[in-house]
Amino acid sequence: MESKKILIIGNGRCASKLAEKLMNEGIELTVAVSDDGSDLIAFPAIKDNTSAEIFTNTKITGCTGSIGHYSIKFSHNNQIHTIYVSHVIVAEEYLRAPNFSHYGLLPTENVLPLEMSRQLKINPTDGESSSDGNIKIAFLTGLSKESNPVILEEIMDSALDLQSNHHVQTYILTNNLKIAGNGLEKKYRESKETGIIYIKFTENRPEIIQEKDKKVRIIFFDDVLCENFELQPDITIVDDNLLPSPGLKNLSDIFRISIDNNGFLQADNIHRLTGFTNRRGILVTGPSKKIQTQIEHMTDAENGILTIINHYYRDKLKNEITAEINTGSCVHCLTCYRLCPHQAISLETNVTVMQEACEGCGICAAECPAIAIKMEPDTSGIEGQSENINMAFDPASDMLSIVVIACSCSALRAKESAENMEIEISKGIHIISVPCAGGISAEHIFTLFKKMVDGILIMTCHEENCFSETGNIHARIRVNSIKQKLKAIGLNEARLQITSIASNMGTLFAAEVNRFKEEIQKLGSAK
Repeated sequence: MESKKILIIGNGRCASKLAEKLMNEGIELTVAVSDDGSDLIAFPAIKDNTSAEIFTNTKITGCTGSIGHYSIKFSHNNQIHTIYVSHVIVAEEYLRAPNFSHYGLLPTENVLPLEMSRQLKINPTDGESSSDGNIKIAFLTGLSKESNPVILEEIMDSALDLQSNHHVQTYILTNNLKIAGNGLEKKYRESKETGIIYIKFTENRPEIIQEKDKKVRIIFFDDVLCENFELQPDITIVDDNLLPSPGLKNLSDIFRISIDNNGFLQADNIHRLTGFTNRRGILVTGPSKKIQTQIEHMTDAENGILTIINHYYRDKLKNEITAEINTGSCVHCLTCYRLCPHQAISLETNVTVMQEACEGCGICAAECPAIAIKMEPDTSGIEGQSENINMAFDPASDMLSIVVIACSCSALRAKESAENMEIEISKGIHIISVPCAGGISAEHIFTLFKKMVDGILIMTCHEENCFSETGNIHARIRVNSIKQKLKAIGLNEARLQITSIASNMGTLFAAEVNRFKEEIQKLGSAK
């Protein structure tokens, strides 16, 4: 069932901005949040708009279909609901874990987590016990483990607000000061000019004591003045550890999309930087993607909006090259279902390819043991391009016939970069471009060798930067397997090689191709 509705999963600022912008475009929304939705509904643009259907206290339980045709199941009020949507955007907020235990402190009315620092109600009389008449507030960050620039920026913003707009003296106690983030060095200088005092520790960590009356004393040795000092803040603020939302693992399993080593819902892949996932029509933004500043979260949200709008108004979502399964030859081994990185295989009736979801990588066709999958049309694939090999090389000639199979996402762009820089590439090289190196099958390789090709160099994306996630890994495994069989047909295994390259490495592309040709020249013709 085709739908024009968008599902947003998440709460907070990023999800709210997404909802507001999409509603302004006249797009129908369903918003699902795992809590009571109070943060989301607090935004007037969401609260006062009736075009957004909001489900609180929900849990996503199932997903089938593809871009434009997703069927999403979720539980709400002990009932299972099904909605049909065109796209899904995940924008779950962080789980914030205050680091009280790292500093040996217990939370009290005077020992607070960072998240509460912006909610402080300062009464000037609270600080009359201080010798200078000011309230003293100490921020603790990165004293037991490395902090991150996002937390430091939050601390600087809170300290600047308290220092500038209230009768407060603020201190920031830290180890390594992470000011490499965008604009942090400027904010650091600004904060020092307003009177914020930074106390940095290189080796000796301060002694932090919480007395029986819950007051905090901080005893430390100043490395610059070479003296011992004691600070008794009226309020102590501890930093937070930012963790991925606990619900992201469940969403990763249900949507079958990649999760990174830290538990965030997006692989660390250059092709996913703008919020894309390995599944068309499912995007990840903001705190669900990685630890970023609020500005970066909002930029993520804008990127997600542009992507959604671009896809939303397109009539044709099918790629030019897609896989097709011959159901008569299919043996239902489900190899394609297990290996498809874009979740484009449907098992609803027969094993079929959902054309809107297929990215045309060819991994399924290369791995199918029954050879029941073909890429259509094949004119821009290996089959179509290899037909030109005989025209490019004269079998009767002494000239070596060398083929470079280039991934269109990396090696082909590197070739274009080399040409733009006018870097010399050996003559007599025939380039075959493929959507993904993972689509290169053993049949393709042996067909080329049957055409009396002297050498084949396969150039893939770098590991973890493959658009198809694992296409380069499949290609390398396949090449290593084929190498073991080349001797049986009388060929040196060095005639088949594989390497990885990035799209901006024009110089390396030329160097690798020239190196490979020199090695084949030493081996001589295979004819």
